[in-house]
Amino acid sequence: MSNTTYYNPNSELCLEIRQWFLDNPQDNSDYESFNGWGGWNEKIHRNIDRSSIVMGENNSFYGKTHTPETRKKMSEIAKKRFSCKENHPFYNKKHSEEVRKKMSESQQKRRNRE
Repeated sequence: MSNTTYYNPNSELCLEIRQWFLDNPQDNSDYESFNGWGGWNEKIHRNIDRSSIVMGENNSFYGKTHTPETRKKMSEIAKKRFSCKENHPFYNKKHSEEVRKKMSESQQKRRNRE
């Protein structure tokens, strides 16, 4: 088993959560369950934007780029995946009139900005 750390305990988010716990003493009514690792705390978790945890400098690929060889491999795999139109996730489906209207309005707004 490796000693890999999947989060930085000194990150701004972890420090903010830690401070919240210090400022707001807990009782058992705040937890839905406890499994040894900690329970789900609705007061904290509903306010956390999960995507911000791995955005920017928190992302392990931040500041890196794929090599041309890797980009070529990814391109070939994508081409194979959808080479047969039946494999496409939207195959044999249609947008509803409501969705088509929303897309049309969005494109009109976009064109007017340009």
